[in-house]
Amino acid sequence: TLTGSLPETMKNLESLEILWTSRNTDMGGLLSDFIVDWPNILEIDISHCAFQGSIPTEIGSLTNLNGLFMNDNKISGSLPSELGLITTLSRFVASRNKSMSGSLPTELGELRNMAEIRVDSTGLNGRIPSELGKLSRAVIINLATNDLVGNLPTELGQCSSATELSLFSNQLEGTVPSELGQLSLLATLYIQRNEITGEVPEQVCALRDGVLDTFMSSCSANTLECPTPDCCTSCTF
Repeated sequence: TLTGSLPETMKNLESLEILWTSRNTDMGGLLSDFIVDWPNILEIDISHCAFQGSIPTEIGSLTNLNGLFMNDNKISGSLPSELGLITTLSRFVASRNKSMSGSLPTELGELRNMAEIRVDSTGLNGRIPSELGKLSRAVIINLATNDLVGNLPTELGQCSSATELSLFSNQLEGTVPSELGQLSLLATLYIQRNEITGEVPEQVCALRDGVLDTFMSSCSANTLECPTPDCCTSCTF
């Protein structure tokens, strides 16, 4: 098990392509101390460590980065809009950094190669930007257990590759947009523990005839109503 912080000399590794420190729970330090201009870096995995501080705006200079895994640390602050400059990024996981804050930047919609985005169980708030509908290659979108508010954007129906959409345990309201029925590959849909009301559109229920295996919603009084018994696979109260 590694401890302490990354050595200063790592900043000089201009040819570095992969940085893995995952599951060294006593290794940490400030993110801004080591995320520098590594022009050839392809993947950073610092998950399950003790790194802290905010994600530096300089991360936008890592324009060859494919994977960024920083879940289960002590990261705070907001997601910088400069993440949208990393157009090569296909996997971004920042889950369970519970001191994070701020809203999801609209610039995330520029990450057209994004296949997996997980920012669940953080302190993110604000609305889900409609620009996320541009993530047509995203297979997994997990924004659960945050403080997100507002309506579900109809543009999420344009995430045509999505197999998992997890939005549970937020403060989302309004109704379920019928456009979600366009997600023909969707296998898992979690929207329970929000303030969503109305009736699930028939277009979404029709996904149950396809690959939608799990659809969890809140079905208590004055909340969401599943029109047929087999539409929602599980109702929380």
